[in-house]
This record gives sequence, C-alpha cells and structure tokens, in this order.
Amino acid sequence: MRYKKLLASAAAITLALSAVQIPSASANTHGGYTEIELDSGAEKTTETVSVNVPITVDGKELRLIATGLNNDNKDAFVKAIEENYKPDNKTPLYITDKSLVDAEKWDAEIPLFDSRLCWAAAASQVLWLSGWAQEYGSPVTGKPFASEDEVFDYYIRSFSDRGGETSEGIKWFFNGTYFISGSGTHTSPMNGTDPTNGLQKDFVASKVTESYDAVDSPEALSHLLDIDHSSENACAVGLSIDTAAYTLEKGSGHAVTAGGIIYDPNEQQEAQKYKAIIIIDSDNDADSDTDVENTDFDFADISAEYKKQLEQRSAYPNSMSVYDLDLRTNEAGQKVWEIVGYSPDDSNYYGISSLQVLPLYSKQLIEENQETDGTKDQHENADLFIDYMYTTNSDTQMDTPTIDDINEYSVKTFSQSDNINLNVFVANQAGALLDKDYPGGNMLTFDWKAVSSDGENVYTGTEKLNADIYSYTETSFFLHLNNKDGVTEKWEPGDYTLTLSVNADKAVTESYYYNNEDAQFSFTVVKDEQAQPTDTDEPEETPKEDTDNTGEDSQDPGTDEDDEEQDTPDDSEDEDPDEENEDEDTEDEDTDEDEDTAGDTDKDKGSSEKTGSSDTQGSSQDNTPGSAGGTNTANPKTGITTDALAFIALSGAAMAASKKRRK
Repeated sequence: MRYKKLLASAAAITLALSAVQIPSASANTHGGYTEIELDSGAEKTTETVSVNVPITVDGKELRLIATGLNNDNKDAFVKAIEENYKPDNKTPLYITDKSLVDAEKWDAEIPLFDSRLCWAAAASQVLWLSGWAQEYGSPVTGKPFASEDEVFDYYIRSFSDRGGETSEGIKWFFNGTYFISGSGTHTSPMNGTDPTNGLQKDFVASKVTESYDAVDSPEALSHLLDIDHSSENACAVGLSIDTAAYTLEKGSGHAVTAGGIIYDPNEQQEAQKYKAIIIIDSDNDADSDTDVENTDFDFADISAEYKKQLEQRSAYPNSMSVYDLDLRTNEAGQKVWEIVGYSPDDSNYYGISSLQVLPLYSKQLIEENQETDGTKDQHENADLFIDYMYTTNSDTQMDTPTIDDINEYSVKTFSQSDNINLNVFVANQAGALLDKDYPGGNMLTFDWKAVSSDGENVYTGTEKLNADIYSYTETSFFLHLNNKDGVTEKWEPGDYTLTLSVNADKAVTESYYYNNEDAQFSFTVVKDEQAQPTDTDEPEETPKEDTDNTGEDSQDPGTDEDDEEQDTPDDSEDEDPDEENEDEDTEDEDTDEDEDTAGDTDKDKGSSEKTGSSDTQGSSQDNTPGSAGGTNTANPKTGITTDALAFIALSGAAMAASKKRRK
C-alpha cells in the first residue's frame, strides 16, 4: 500500500468529552507525516456522526469540528487530534481506523477501473456523510447501500475511468444523467441510455447542491463549520484541489472530501481563524504496487472482477489526514488556501479551488424540490438551461468562441448609438436531441427584461427561435436587444441588469422544468460622447450549479517514479494529484461543473452557484472538465471566466508533466 499525502446522516450529534479514560493512540513520525493508529475498537456502521468540541493545543483553546465518525470512535479521534496536532509544524497527521468513513480506489495508477474516479469517490463520500446514500437501495446488490465503498462501487461499475465532476456525479445518483459542458476527454456513463439510472428522478438535486469558489474567496471555508450535524445549515462538503503556486483554476486538479476543520473561534480574520483541515482522500491508501501486466483480470465475468475489487478496497485502511492551512497569495495575485504538506514540492503547493456542498438528508428537501410538470425522462426529453452569455456591440455571433474571440467581442459598456446584442449559450443536459423532429416542435422562447439601477427605465422583449441542441451539448443564440428591423433604439444612460428566461412558456417539452433558472447580466449604457472602448470586458455566466470543476492531470503529491501518459487536459476532478499527464485532447473546463452566475449566500460564505456539474478529478490521471464543484471566476491572466473557458474547450497542445511517487 502507498500513502499519498491526502486532502477529505442522519443523526446530529455534538460530542461531549467522556469522563471515561480513553487510551492514547500510537503515533509514529515518518519522513513527511505522523501516522496515528487510532485502534478505537469500533466497528463500521451505517450511521455517521459529527463532533464539535473545544481542544487545547499548546495551551491555546481551539475548536475541532469533524464528521465521518461514529459513537464508538469519536472520543478516541478527538483525543488523537488533541495529543498530536501541532499548529504550523508542516507535518500532516495520518489517522487510521477501520471504522472511519473512507472510500478508497482499488488502484490509483492502473487506468482500467477507478484510477481517475476521485470525483466519484468524493461524490460517494458526500452522499454517505450527508445520509442520502443510506436511504436508497443499491442497484448492484438489491439491498440498501451498506457503506461508502458500496456507493463508490456503484459509480465504478457505471462510469468509464476518466476524470469528472463531483457535483455532476451527485446529480447522476438521483436523476440518472451526467452532463459536463464543453468538449474534451472526460468520463461518461457506460450505460448512459439505461432508463433505470437515477434512484429518485423526481428530486431535482441540482437545486440543493451548491458549489462555492474558494479562490479569492477565503470566507468560503466557513462552509466547513456546517459539517457539524447540529448546524442550522448542516451539510457534507466535497473539495476540488490543485497546484496553486502560479495560478489556481476553479474545480481543477483532484477531488477529495472534507472530514473536518480546526479553527480559532476567537479570531475574526480568515487568515488567522482557520488552522487546519481534515481530508478524506480516495488515493490515500489505494494500492500502487499492482503489476497490471501480471494481473489476471477476469473480463469474461466483469461482475466477479468488480466484486473482488470491492472486497480488496474495503479491506484497505480507512484514514483521514490533518493538514495545516495557510492563506497565501500566488504569482497570479490570487488568494488561495494552501494545504500545507499535501505536496512535497513547496514551490508548487496545493490549494483549495472550490467546495461542493450537499445538505443532510431531509424528506422536506425532497418535497420542496420535486419536479411536477416535466416528464423526468432525460433519455426521451431535453433538459435545458442557460449556461452562460455575454453582451456585445458586434453583429458577429460566436458559435464556438476562442478566448481571443470573447475578449474581442464581449462588451459591458455601450454608447447609446451602439447595438446591444446578447450572445447566449443554451445547454441540453439530457440524452434527447432537440431538433425539428422533436415531439411538439423545437420553437424556443427567449424572454428578456433590462432594468436600470434606479428602476426608471425598463426594456423588454420576446424572441422565438428554432433550436437545434444535441444531447449533452450547448448551442449559441443571438438576440438583438435594441435593434429591430435595422433600426437602433437609443436606451437611456444607466447601469442595467438584464434578466433572461428560456422556455418559460414550456412550449418545448422538457424532462425537468424546475431547474430552469433565469440568468442575469449587468452592463452600462453611457451617452455617446462618454463611451470608452473596452478591450477586456468579461462574459458572465448564469446561475448554473457547480459546472464543477474539472481539471487537468495534476502532479501527485506523493511519490517517486516518473510516468508519462497521453491524455486530455480536461478540467475534471479526477485527475490525480499524483501525476500530470501528457494530454492531446481538448481542454475542458466545466461548470463544475457543473458552475454559472455566482450568488452570495445568506451567510456570505463565498460566491455560490447552482452546480450544473462539478467535481474534482480523481487521483492518478483524471482528466475531466469542470471539477470539484466551484463558482464561476475570472482568470486573472486572461480575464475570462472559468465556465467560459470550460465551454470554449480549446484544442490543447500536448501537456507534458512528471509524476513523482513515494511508496
């Protein structure tokens, strides 16, 4: 087994330290980490609990919040943290116990089964920690899911071994379809047209799954305080991480799960408040010693092979790791949370790019987010949403724009005599093709309203356009807001907010209407003599869900061999931090996925977007577009939003990367 430096419900439990004497766990410090065998004596259970307790470290009172525990191991876990955690010593703690929640890959290197499915492992753990998975029966066994390993096994049997997005994986669990905007090499369901996919099709999971960008939003880490099951906003959290010293893209790199946070409740500034993060990593104890050439895979009976691997994975050590946090500014000027010690190379440290948040299981959530009018059949009917849009004074419609195209044509400041046009991209995240032969027709209605900031000026319009949108793709539409029949209407000067609705009249039959959300975009109109040319106005994205977060293959923080592989620089999570691959496919960024007009939550926890897809890449060589779930942010070097980049999916040059592995 190898140790790769790792990143990380029904009941709500707050730990009160027991008066019973708890034996100390054995701790051994190795080269780059301290290994702690908890030896709690606890057995694995289907119930997960959290703790929220004070701990004293070096004479200072801090607070520990952790999840993925049970009633028999929580006291030992807290004691191990209190006795062994030392702030700012840059030595991670590696805590093992068979009763901890931890879905492991079978092998993080062999690209056959689960080597790039870190996003699926993270989705499995988020579903388990939040208590959702325990409420459903496994299509594999016909019985209720018995562990996070069984949930992960369901994903492994269902998806190709490629990078993907955590938030999209969560949606697939419920609705049975998997969508990532843009092109590129990324995962897809191997039985994608199977109508039995989706364990609760009437539940619109995208309405409750949120993604938050952590880049330049250090306050986003406050969501980790809600993994306490007694919190008003109790949840489970997935994380997208990647190398961050130079620049950090949302949802790229690798997908892991949050197991906890250590913080100072008396500090108000984020940089001093959050001390350490506890991470659950699917790569952490995956077997890296398998010789694929000498392994007898029984492909004639693949079900038996999956069963054998599940038994082996379930026997791997279950672990959580504790890493110091350090809020740093990288070379691109971004504020990023460094996961101290995750990468042995401090010159290109790992940082948190985004968070994917799923509330704890609740029947009320299901009742409040049910589809009533749609067919709920994404294999027969389209499922539309606005992916992103930008305004321009050019009459050139962009169908597959490059970064330079968007920089050249997007405009957010107009003179009164300019044409104000809207280039909008509508995605179909279902398996059904929307075209002229679509039952009921393909005439799509676009309703828009532009309102000045003072409310004095209101402009509205409706356009009906024939839509040809293939399954799992996006199509460009071009709306002339102030020009009709060649005549330009001069709008009054002011700051405007544009709201766009698509198919609000439900003229096009969809599998899901409930997830159709209005998109908003802001721009300014000035008097002709005040207009200034704008070179780098940025496109805005709509409130998608984490068009999550896919990233390119990234360097694995943990080992010593060099490997090269040809693959696609997708932005999916499941590209392993263990390696960076040489990719020659299209570069793809998602959403996140899902990821999207960002919004602020009532707690100001960083910008939120509904995850359309999201996830981080898995470990070893994952290449999925739009990873680990996050929000739509602009690249400080290009000025282009991550979702726009995801859609653009430029054909990338081959990327060579080295992979270091430590046994």
